[in-house]
Amino acid sequence: MNTIKCPNCGNINSNKNIKCENCGTQLITEEQFRDKDLESNTQFNLVDNDKIDAFIDIFIGITTTIGGIIFSGLSSMIIFKGVDNFTKIIGIPFLICGLSVLIFGISLIVKRINKNRNTNIMLMV
Repeated sequence: MNTIKCPNCGNINSNKNIKCENCGTQLITEEQFRDKDLESNTQFNLVDNDKIDAFIDIFIGITTTIGGIIFSGLSSMIIFKGVDNFTKIIGIPFLICGLSVLIFGISLIVKRINKNRNTNIMLMV
């Protein structure tokens, strides 16, 4: 545990104290005390926020991928089981959009996994 020695009476105090426990002399300023608290809380919260952000990014990538699979599947059913040629032609742009959403979702997942592992594989997103 870090301690601070009082310049007035020589008493050893905790570094969390602003004033000496024995004589009441000011050890550190209130701004320095707040800065120490902010630094320790910020470092702790950054680790937790990074883990939460990683989970959210991967979850968004998974849901986007699932949506792309469903949309591509429905569009391909329209193309292959369409009644006439006009219906089949109309389904092609929807299939292309579904495949692009599917590829985007997969790239989000791979991008976040690579960021977590600190690898240098670059994806065009």
